[in-house]
Amino acid sequence: MKRIIFLLFAFPLFFISCKKEEDTESPFIEIQSPANGFQANVFDTLQVRFFASDNVKLEHVRVQLVTTNLIPVGPADFIEVEGNSYTANFIHIISNHRIVSGNYYLAVEAFDGINTSNEYASIYVTGIPKRLNGFFAATIPTPGTLSLYKSDTSWTASLYESYPSDFTDMAVSAYWQQVYTAGIYTGPLKAFSIDGSSPTFSIQSISGPTPYWGPLAVKDARLWVAYPALGVFKSHDNTGMPNFNSPVDAGFYPGISLQSGNRLYTEQNDISSANVRMVVYTTAGGALQETAMSVDAVAMFEKDADNIYVLGNTLGQGHLLLYDYVTNGFWEPVSLPAATVTCATQIDSNTLLIGMNNGTIYKFTYNPVGLLTWSSGINPTSLRYDDVNAEVYSAEGLNVKVYNYNPFTLLHTVPIPYTVSDLELWFNK
Repeated sequence: MKRIIFLLFAFPLFFISCKKEEDTESPFIEIQSPANGFQANVFDTLQVRFFASDNVKLEHVRVQLVTTNLIPVGPADFIEVEGNSYTANFIHIISNHRIVSGNYYLAVEAFDGINTSNEYASIYVTGIPKRLNGFFAATIPTPGTLSLYKSDTSWTASLYESYPSDFTDMAVSAYWQQVYTAGIYTGPLKAFSIDGSSPTFSIQSISGPTPYWGPLAVKDARLWVAYPALGVFKSHDNTGMPNFNSPVDAGFYPGISLQSGNRLYTEQNDISSANVRMVVYTTAGGALQETAMSVDAVAMFEKDADNIYVLGNTLGQGHLLLYDYVTNGFWEPVSLPAATVTCATQIDSNTLLIGMNNGTIYKFTYNPVGLLTWSSGINPTSLRYDDVNAEVYSAEGLNVKVYNYNPFTLLHTVPIPYTVSDLELWFNK
C-alpha cells in the first residue's frame, strides 16, 4: 500500500520537471543598410540588409517605412523565417507617391512567437514635386445625362465618362486619384479611378421629395458628402465606405463643409426659414459648437488653425465673413460691392479671388485688408487656383479659360462641347 501511494504523488512531479521553460528573451536585430541619415527619393529602391536572431526560433521579420510617429506610409515586406536566425539582403521600394519630404524610419520587426523586437534606421525622403495633371469639367448635355470631360496640360478636352444622372457637385481627390460626382434626387454618388490605383464605386440615391445628395468636399484621404434627405454629413474612404456619420440639427439641411485640421466646419440651413447655422464637429465625430450664420454659403476656405473665410449671399447681396472658432462668432473684414457672389477660389491664406454677377472678379487681401478688381468682363461659374504654376482656371460657358494670376493675362482657352456646370483641378498628389 505504501508503494502505491508513493507512485501517485511522484507521477505529477515528473511532468512538472519536464515542462518547457517560457522564452523570455527578445530577438536580436542589427541593421547594416540603409545607414542612419541615408537620403532617398520617392520611387527610389532601398538596399535593405540586416541580421536577426533569437535564442530559440524566429517566426517572421517585417520591414516597413514609417513616420517618426511610427505611422506606416508604405507597404510592408513580410518574411516567414525557419530557424533561429535570418540574414536579409533585398530591395525595398518607396512606392507611396503621397509621401512628403521629411524624416522617416525604415522599421525592422522580428517576432519569435512570443516576443517582438524593433530596430529603426532613420532616413530622409524627398517627396515628388506637386504637379498639375489637368482638370475635369462636368456638363449636362441633355436633362438627365451627366458628361465629364478631362483635359491634361495639352489643353484638349476629351470625353471621360457619360451616364444617366442629375447633378449636384463634383470633386477630385489627388490623394486617391479619384474623381467624384453626385446627383441630386436620382443620380448616384460615383467615384472613378483616374489612374487605376483606387477602386471605382457607385452609391445609389433613394428617390424622394428632398435632394438626396448635397455638396462634396475633399481633404487628404476623405471625401465629405452632405446628405440632405438623411439629414447627415458623412465622409467616405476610397472604397465608398463611410468613416464619419453625424446628424445635423433637427429641422436643418446639411450644406457646404470644410475640413480644417481635426475640425469639420459645416453650413446647416433651416428647412422652413432663411436661417443658417455654422456647426463645428471633430473629424472623429461629435459636435463642438455652433452659432447663427447670416449668409447662404457659396464657399469656405481655411485662413489659419482657428479662422475660416465664408463667402455667401443674403437676399442677393454678397458677403465675405470670417468665422473665429475661439470666440464662436463672425465678423466682416470688408464690404463687397452690390452684387451676388457666384464663385471664389483661394490663392493663399491671405488672398482670395471672388467672382460676382456684375462681371467682375475681385481680389481680397486680409493683411493689409483690401478689395481690388482683379479682372472685369468675366462671369465665371467656377474658379480654381493652380498653386504650382500660379494660374487661375475659370469656367465660362462653353470654355475653360486659364489666366496668369499676376499679371492678369489669358494663357489658354479650352473649348468644351457643352456648358460647364463645374470645374475641378487634378494634381498628382
